[in-house]
Amino acid sequence: MSVEISNYATILIELVKAVKMHNFYPQGHPQLESIIEKSYLALKKSIDTAGEFKWRIDQRGFYFEKLPLAPGNAEIAGLAKKLFFRRIKEITFLAQLDMNDIKVFLSAVNAEPEEIQAKGGVEAFFASLDINGILLNEQRYEDIKKLKNELEAKKEAEKAAAEEKQEQPAGESEKAQEEQEEKPKEEVKQDSLETLISKIRGEKDDLRYKDLSARITELLTQGKAESVYPCLIVFYEHTLPASGRSDFIKKTALEGIKGLLTREMLKFLASRIGAKQEHNRAAAQNILVYAGDEGAQALLDAIIEAQDAMARRYIFNALVIFGGRIRPLIEARLDHPEWYVVRQMAALLGAIGGPEAMDALETAYKNPELRVKKEVLKSMVKIRTPRVTEFLLKALGEENQSLVAQAIISLGIIKDPSAVEPLAELAFKREAFSDASETSKEAVKALGIIGDTRAVPHLEKILFRTVWFGKKANDEVRSLAAYSLGLIGTTEALDAVDAVYAESTGELHMACKRVLDGRERTS
Repeated sequence: MSVEISNYATILIELVKAVKMHNFYPQGHPQLESIIEKSYLALKKSIDTAGEFKWRIDQRGFYFEKLPLAPGNAEIAGLAKKLFFRRIKEITFLAQLDMNDIKVFLSAVNAEPEEIQAKGGVEAFFASLDINGILLNEQRYEDIKKLKNELEAKKEAEKAAAEEKQEQPAGESEKAQEEQEEKPKEEVKQDSLETLISKIRGEKDDLRYKDLSARITELLTQGKAESVYPCLIVFYEHTLPASGRSDFIKKTALEGIKGLLTREMLKFLASRIGAKQEHNRAAAQNILVYAGDEGAQALLDAIIEAQDAMARRYIFNALVIFGGRIRPLIEARLDHPEWYVVRQMAALLGAIGGPEAMDALETAYKNPELRVKKEVLKSMVKIRTPRVTEFLLKALGEENQSLVAQAIISLGIIKDPSAVEPLAELAFKREAFSDASETSKEAVKALGIIGDTRAVPHLEKILFRTVWFGKKANDEVRSLAAYSLGLIGTTEALDAVDAVYAESTGELHMACKRVLDGRERTS
């Protein structure tokens, strides 16, 4: 039995080669004839040695007496699928097998399922091509003879009906015949990618969809990315619940997507996501999500290479869709030699969020580039853990005031009440005879954003503060204190604003008025 299984596997390999050659070479080509003969001789030798035999076929492969033939061979499995989708579930090779039978078999494999159905099914298709040595499904040899007789009778009837029609002029008849002979060749050429996509776009039958999907995938495996893209979009649309497709078709469409996602295609999809005019941007994003890490890597490469700010934003948004699973891929690029790449990766870690990113962000903060450090401080606001607050409070001691200002802004956004006292200390800082620093202004604003009542006494002191020199700058900070007290909104806070409103002038007076007007609108 093991010898037979091995022989049958060898025969299938030869038949797969013949199917490929049949697609490549025209009928009668020496190379095609040679491989057909080789397949025939292998089959004939097996029949002569072990007798007639039957293979069972399903979507996964070929079987002999329930034993799989060449399991794991993708090309043989592909041939099995083609036969299965053409309604061939069993195939028997008889002693009278000849070369013509092999040619008919190859024609059936490569014919359109619609063409086979138009001829009355695969059994009638075989019989119409005068087959003798192959039986399909539950056929008997007598069934082939019966089918042949029926087809012959039908042919005679059509011939008689044609003779009854008025005879056309000889020249016109010959011209029409030539056109008819040329038409199938044209149709074969025109049965191109566009035709197949058009067919599968509206197909809802499971088996026909599966067959079209396999043919498209086979046609596009080595195709240019530009030609693959429209098909990917169709497959993607068929995976959606709104498509109304069966679960089988949705699964088949998803398999079709994965089968076409070559490295070149992933790179192309990433470029389309960054394009200014791209109607299928959302589809392209989700297709790359299907691709997993490889899709994310393509986007990470694209965001580094993108020159346009808008393109980087589109790609950035696509990467965020992946979520935390791509965090290791991002972290791996934090040691990139270019500072702008490190800054972009830090921004991505912040957008994705999660406390798991803190180690990487703290490491990125050690980068000497100021713009990277600021991005790290911005990125921490979405994590919002005590560790983040501790890190930001530590950053308040930086010598560079722009870093201090960014740390203050981030502390305001995360609204941790433990930051009130350190921020209040910064808010009071004011050098003699000088304008208030940007850090003190940001600290006053942050106290209001945090909204904790413990900030009210500190803000009141700033609001009521008077100076002999630098009155304009002081009033600016007092106005900010009024706004912050309005954000906190307690009775004590609003009473303080009301008291200053009565005796103030200029911008401070207007700030107090806006706060009090806002109180009246919300009360």
